Amino acid sequence: MTATASATGASSSRGWLYGPLPDLLFGCGLLYVLLFLAFAIFGAELRALQPTFLIPALILLVSMPHYGGTLVRVYDQRRDRRSYAIFSVWATLLIAGLFVWGASSTLVASLLFTVYITWSPWHYTGQNYGLAVMFLRRREVPLSAGAKRLLYACFVLAYLLTFLVFHSAMGAVDYNSQQTENPTISFLPIGIPPALHRVLFPLAGVAYLATLIACAALLTRRARARDLVPAAALVLTQALWFSIPFAVRYLGAPTGVEPLDLLHNRIEDYFKWVALGHAAQYLWVTSYYARGSGSWTGYPRYFGKVLASGVSFVDSRISRGDSRPFTAVVPTVPGAARYRVEVTAFRGGFGAQSP
Repeated sequence: MTATASATGASSSRGWLYGPLPDLLFGCGLLYVLLFLAFAIFGAELRALQPTFLIPALILLVSMPHYGGTLVRVYDQRRDRRSYAIFSVWATLLIAGLFVWGASSTLVASLLFTVYITWSPWHYTGQNYGLAVMFLRRREVPLSAGAKRLLYACFVLAYLLTFLVFHSAMGAVDYNSQQTENPTISFLPIGIPPALHRVLFPLAGVAYLATLIACAALLTRRARARDLVPAAALVLTQALWFSIPFAVRYLGAPTGVEPLDLLHNRIEDYFKWVALGHAAQYLWVTSYYARGSGSWTGYPRYFGKVLASGVSFVDSRISRGDSRPFTAVVPTVPGAARYRVEVTAFRGGFGAQSP
């Protein structure tokens, strides 16, 4: 057996995908934890040093490939297109139809925006929970039905805290504070009455803490502490993404800790960093499983494929019914002799300039 194979086998036997450091940083969200601590300590000083191109560059190189990774996973292989037909065909047609409708209806556009903002944390939560269970199983931690239900409840309740703040009638978060894009398109909260909200949120918070403690007690009795580290890191990431900042938002008092106060004064930065953490996590796990597929050709080509699949071209100068030539910059992929470029979709903005 070669040294490389031995190292890979040893890493796998310990329950890691790529190894402790990359798995904890990218898969378990500890890179976000380090960023959280950096902004908590240095705050405005660190933000002042942040170049204006940093976030757009990270969105281009991380978030866009994350969307491309989904497209490649669903559409790249015939068997996958057939397996996911309900999503790759019918759900896509439904969403496309709603999008076209929303281009001429502010109400429909606002409802789509509301569903997206409400669903995204649930999607992030589901990924965190799934990865926590994956790590526990790979490390052969006994996961009884009761412990699994408690772990699931812990993540669901973390999302519920977020949902309650989103849809409260008592000072809902303003998602269009910068009046960007079209200010008439806005988040439409359900409007949970304040009296009910003051009961539901504390109850959900107590239930969240109770399930967290109970699950930790069950797992620590049956497994070594080091085998629980990845799952614990994911619980911490979930808390820093949702539970803690939204609890602070509910209490309504700034803490002076910038990452927690983003929901008060820089919500766009809060969502960007959380979304980037989720996207990096997704690329980390999908690239691992793509490596085991029959079409694997190496990491550079895989990243080039998901980047090219996820990046969209937008030209705001195109008027209704008009057309305009454009130039696409294709990322360089080492070892590639030629490229095939296909226009597979278009995206229009809501408002007077929508196609």
